Amino acid sequence: QHCMRGYHRVLALGLGIPLLIVFCVLLPIGIMLLTVLNKHRLAEPHYKQHYGFLYRSYRRGCCWWETVVTLQTLVLVAISVFSYSLGPYYTTLCMNSALALTGLILSYMKPYAHHVLGLVFMQCTGCLLLTSYFALTLLQVDDHAPGQAYGMVVGTCVLMVNVIFVISVLWKVLRLSDWSVVIGTVKSVSQKAAGLVNRFTNSKKDAGRA
Repeated sequence: QHCMRGYHRVLALGLGIPLLIVFCVLLPIGIMLLTVLNKHRLAEPHYKQHYGFLYRSYRRGCCWWETVVTLQTLVLVAISVFSYSLGPYYTTLCMNSALALTGLILSYMKPYAHHVLGLVFMQCTGCLLLTSYFALTLLQVDDHAPGQAYGMVVGTCVLMVNVIFVISVLWKVLRLSDWSVVIGTVKSVSQKAAGLVNRFTNSKKDAGRA
């Protein structure tokens, strides 16, 4: 099915445009209104319970930052979709530029309320940027293509960078976790699961006797 013909045209106009308006226009505006216009209510328990997921991770002065995160995601998706006609090289180059700009904005604004959280997002952006840059070097340009040995070296480097990032995040989670709460939660869940199993077993026994 060719683009903008037949059922693709119907879906693009009937479904794509309304969703584009909702997620690209209404969603960022809604987040901005809920946070910026209600700064005086951000600490209220009732407001935090319903809308706290939008701003609890950020400093009070950057309570609107979830709007930036949404726009960042939209930009990356737009690059991957609309730059397809430019070819993989320029698509990857645009993606690298967007990720580099994201890293610069994060390092300047420092929007996160917790230093470790901001550090994790910086490392995540850096990891994505390095992975995307390595992918750029593997693309064939004109008649020049990287050799197999180079591909193996680059693939190993990409794997190591991502493994180091995952280990770093896991280490931070383990180091900052309140293990007494974790153990208590595991025990509670285990007891509830055991109770459900016992009830199910007893009900089957009763049904068998009947």
